[in-house]
Amino acid sequence: MSTRIGTYASQQTLNNYLRNVQKRIIDTQVQLTSEKISQDYIGIGSDTQRLVGYEVDTQLLTNFKRGNDIQKIYLQSTSAAVEGIEKTISEFRKTLTSFNTQTPTNEQSIKTLQENAFRSLQSMQSYLNTEVNGRYLFAGNRTNVAPVDLGLTNLTDFQTKYDGVNLTYPTSRTSHLEDFNVSQDGNARTNWLTFRQDADGNTTTSGTSTITATTAQFSNVEVGSIINVTGTANNNGRYEVAAVSGGGTTIEIVTKMLTTESNAAATLKTGKGLTITPADVTNLSFNRSAGTITAATGSLSGITVGDSITVSGSAQNNGTYIVESNTGSVIKIKEVKLTDEGTTAQTVSTATAQDFTFTNATSTIAAGAGTPFSSAQPGMKVTFTGTTSNNATYTVASVLGGGSSITVVESVTTEAPAGSNDTVTITTATPTLDLVAKNFNFTNNASGFDTIAAAAGTFSAAKAGMTITFGGMANAGNNATFTIASVSADGSTISVKETLTTEVGAGNDDTAIINQADGTIQSEYYYKGDAFTRSHRLSETRDFTIDLNAIDPAFEKAIRAMSIIAQGKYGTAGGLDQTANQSRISDALNLANLSLSFNDPANPQYEVGQTNSIEQSLITLGYQQSLIETVNTEHTRLIGFFDARVAELENIDLLDVTTRLLDDQRALEASYRAMANIRSLSLHNFIN
Repeated sequence: MSTRIGTYASQQTLNNYLRNVQKRIIDTQVQLTSEKISQDYIGIGSDTQRLVGYEVDTQLLTNFKRGNDIQKIYLQSTSAAVEGIEKTISEFRKTLTSFNTQTPTNEQSIKTLQENAFRSLQSMQSYLNTEVNGRYLFAGNRTNVAPVDLGLTNLTDFQTKYDGVNLTYPTSRTSHLEDFNVSQDGNARTNWLTFRQDADGNTTTSGTSTITATTAQFSNVEVGSIINVTGTANNNGRYEVAAVSGGGTTIEIVTKMLTTESNAAATLKTGKGLTITPADVTNLSFNRSAGTITAATGSLSGITVGDSITVSGSAQNNGTYIVESNTGSVIKIKEVKLTDEGTTAQTVSTATAQDFTFTNATSTIAAGAGTPFSSAQPGMKVTFTGTTSNNATYTVASVLGGGSSITVVESVTTEAPAGSNDTVTITTATPTLDLVAKNFNFTNNASGFDTIAAAAGTFSAAKAGMTITFGGMANAGNNATFTIASVSADGSTISVKETLTTEVGAGNDDTAIINQADGTIQSEYYYKGDAFTRSHRLSETRDFTIDLNAIDPAFEKAIRAMSIIAQGKYGTAGGLDQTANQSRISDALNLANLSLSFNDPANPQYEVGQTNSIEQSLITLGYQQSLIETVNTEHTRLIGFFDARVAELENIDLLDVTTRLLDDQRALEASYRAMANIRSLSLHNFIN
């Protein structure tokens, strides 16, 4: 029998009171340690919404400030690069101004100026390829790509490429920044090009080489731009656009090609000042197929390889050419011309009763008299009939003796003159593919593309995307034009996109032809970035546009100025010592002035709408950096304001919390004493 007064219920009640006090003490200790009213938003109560709003605003401002700090680094780096570019252009202009004032024409002065221009180009490329934290500053939005590639190795190579005669550096912004890359026509055909060495086909007049597409792919190509032709059989190389015609289907290139002319009373003048007049030479003759100028033995020995010569007084060959080789009596010029390619065979000339002699050892064909091959050129086709053993078609390798004989690529059978029935027909290049009697097998497949097969190698010259036309097939439906989908590895089979009828090759009457050539035409373009702009947000309500890239007029004009000075070797027609090229110096000086300072419409090189300059760029960059400083100061002030509001809502009153903690501790101690006394009470105590 218990003698205690306290019951279980009263004990539990007392324990609950003690736990509540203990909890208050623990919570108060946490508040005192963290100096926060609560460890979660629930404890903030009705002020939670305001607190969250302040914290969101603080974080947003902090993010803006951090982004601005990063952008400030980019702007500072950009400013440093632009300042370096300004110094480079200013030093180049100073040298150019001094040269323009003194107008020296000696080799050392010109070489010094051109070396300075080339070094300045190298500096420009280096500055414009400035990279910060893996990001190229002048590449637009393509920040992972080095934006500038001027193709610089050394001054000699640069002048070899841009000799100022056969290839002239672009002189306008539109031609300088021409940007296109085309490998098919508007119908997605890849056999889309026709290359003609002489557009009018008249070999007796001065000629212009042309590139013609099957659709108007060249409508927007700028005259004066440089194009790079690749992927062709015979015409890969760089060319300068002389004109665009045919409603945008045809590019005419700057052509350096002679016209056959004999006994010309012409004058030759070299870039170094040597003049050869008709009185100095006799029987001066020009040969188109060989690309040669011929005079009496030794009379041309004063002209050296690499010299430029200007012809005047001739009927068809006036112009400036660069010497590729010289025997003293025969000059071979550096030609810039295309080879007929992708054209349907056309007759150039026909000659009969020439008593042709065929020599197997040298693959030579000689006429008994006259020059029946004078209109032939390397690459053309010659077809013989009326001979005993050589009735066939051959490819011209070279033209000799002014057209009295030729060498051919194929082998011939040795044969003496056969008589008055022999005939030669000279034609332009054959199509890309011209097949006869190949026993084509057409297969209509139940699934996948239909196929056309022949012997291995038959279609090796064909490529996907080309169109091929068949004729002579028994089934009329197969005498049609098909689009090639693929070519087998061994060239024996093509698949086509259209539907055909199954047919087995029947004999020697079947034909297949691909008329145009394939290839890619791409502009020469130094910029590898893009022209997109981007905005930087300083705050919720303020931003600025970043649009400074390596094709900005401030930089492009300077690059153009330095390049037109660096091009052309001394003593050649493209050299700065030539009177005809003195305008390049003033042009470059005007471009440098426009690049550095506010654009003046009175400047001859002023281009409407392209008016930014280094000076304006530095002002803009300075303003943007100043704007970041101002906005960040605002952000810092607002962050401080919001931090103070947050502190008011979530931080404790240290005196109040300490007082409550001490009160609770005293209450807890008193409670423990009271409980101890209660637990010691019993009926026995009361009875006694």
